[in-house]
Amino acid sequence: MTAFLQQLIDQHFSKGTALDLRGAQRLAEELGHPQKMFPSIHIAGSNGKGSVAMKMAEALHLAGYKVGLYTSPHIECIRERIAIQKEWISEREFEDIVESLAALCKKKQLHPTFFEILTFVAFLFFSQKKVDIAVIETGLGGRLDPTNIIHPILSVITSISKEHTALLGATEERIAYEKAGILKRQVPAVIGFKARQKVILEQALALESPLVFPEIVEGACYDEENSLTAKAGLQVIQDQFPMCKENIDLGVSVRPSCRFEEIGPFILDVAHNPDAFFRLLQMCRKRYPLDKFAAIIAISEDKDARSCLQILSQEVDFLYLVEAKTSRALSKKRMADFLSSFGLCSFIEKGSVASAIEEAVLLQPQKWDRVLICGTFYMMQEAKRALLNL
Repeated sequence: MTAFLQQLIDQHFSKGTALDLRGAQRLAEELGHPQKMFPSIHIAGSNGKGSVAMKMAEALHLAGYKVGLYTSPHIECIRERIAIQKEWISEREFEDIVESLAALCKKKQLHPTFFEILTFVAFLFFSQKKVDIAVIETGLGGRLDPTNIIHPILSVITSISKEHTALLGATEERIAYEKAGILKRQVPAVIGFKARQKVILEQALALESPLVFPEIVEGACYDEENSLTAKAGLQVIQDQFPMCKENIDLGVSVRPSCRFEEIGPFILDVAHNPDAFFRLLQMCRKRYPLDKFAAIIAISEDKDARSCLQILSQEVDFLYLVEAKTSRALSKKRMADFLSSFGLCSFIEKGSVASAIEEAVLLQPQKWDRVLICGTFYMMQEAKRALLNL
């Protein structure tokens, strides 16, 4: 059914990226503004936004609230992007909402994108189910992201680093400007460790948004930083959504799938930009300082692959190059060209993630201690299935 649901969206809606909010605003008007039917928390950032969203949602759930969670992209199933109380939207509910949206768009001659439709599936589902609160992660950027039609009770910007430069801008300052677009007048904002950019602080000041900065802990890994960011946000909304310390501490301790997820000697992580790779390898060195590493990598062509590969090749002994099953996959040849120019580690091209895992398993006891599986989200489903079949 997962493939069917994907096809259902593909046949009705475009795959482009919305370059303004007019389409989302028009669709919201036609639907009676479902996004206004529940309070929300809005989270943007180059890295960590999905983790912070899950941590905050989990704490609220443990405190007894009915919590909607909207994240992207998915790893196993498109329905995992939209959940209430940790349960994905059902196939029937997903199908019904998509078909109703398709009928409306045809009648009103609207042409929403794939991500706009997914966003409104979430808004309608959360509204219909009368959630107490929803935690909403942006898709791309913030200022022009379809999720930015919400008026949240709290905004969170987790981090800023170079990503999607063709759409968001070539500099961190320009990317920060796009992320700062989620800030709303007089709505509190949590600004993460890696997001304290001048343009964000200036925008918050102009909007009279109270600023909250997470506690700084020397030597904290990226998951600990995400937990501290989530905790700071939960403390801000205590007046509206009271939670005990135990609920908060347990909630922020969760970690989403494929974020330093360890399965035997394998570590799965969706690091996909230079800063994320740097932080991933920093955590590897901290956790396993004496171990030798190999890595299996697939990466999307719209990422800064050269920088990601350079960082990775400085820390691992061997690389398996694969292509994820997506039209956006960077070719193995292109990755190999980058690595040849560095001359830092050995590598080989493999036909699939599964074949790379099979070979890595055979060689792992003799040549290396652990194997990273990293890069794009789009390789992780195949990787998990292969690991289950070992």
